[in-house]
Amino acid sequence: MLLHDTMLNKDSFRTGTSDTPLCDCGKADESVEHFLLHCENYTEARQVMFNTIEDLASTSKCRRILRITEDLLLAPMYQDDIRKSDMALIKEALFDFISSCNRNI
Repeated sequence: MLLHDTMLNKDSFRTGTSDTPLCDCGKADESVEHFLLHCENYTEARQVMFNTIEDLASTSKCRRILRITEDLLLAPMYQDDIRKSDMALIKEALFDFISSCNRNI
């Protein structure tokens, strides 16, 4: 996902293995960002992930409110106030989200 080499429609269309880059929701291209942050097909699973990360931010030593972005989910180590243990929890929340979506990514 970090390299945008996935089985999501936008990447598959680029490589010729999908007929369309559009998401099944019909709202946008099915990119990594759309899948992780916007697609209405995964709203409930995403909310669970967001709640987990927001709980982490409220109980950790974060000096600011975490803005949940594609970069935070895929590469949390680049945030200067996130501890290693918090990075692991963010990654775990992401993996739980992906597995709950039942998609080949």
